[in-house]
Amino acid sequence: MIAFKNTKDFDQLKAELKDRFGNIPPLALRTLEYYRLRMYSIQIGLSSFQIKANSIVCEYDKKNLPDRAKLMKIVPKIEYPFKFDTTNTEALKLIIDISNANFDKDKKIAYGEKIVQLLAI
Repeated sequence: MIAFKNTKDFDQLKAELKDRFGNIPPLALRTLEYYRLRMYSIQIGLSSFQIKANSIVCEYDKKNLPDRAKLMKIVPKIEYPFKFDTTNTEALKLIIDISNANFDKDKKIAYGEKIVQLLAI
């Protein structure tokens, strides 16, 4: 899955899994969605994308920083507390605190997708 280059690859894998094994368990579907989202995040210029227990972390490499004006357009659309972390001089991290969001795993992935789509604009 790490080598997949487009969403069609994920769709084909889902279809093959369903054809071979029947209904795909929720955990397997979440895993597919997470890796699809990671692929998309790399395509839009993030060097790292993580969904953690209490946060979503989007990281840009120093060589591929987003335009400041672009970030300022995104900031008002982030619904939860966030911060920019620049302690690593080689990267810029956007860390969104979702500890009070009461998200289950599917909602975390959905919110992560929303953030990546915002960053893609």
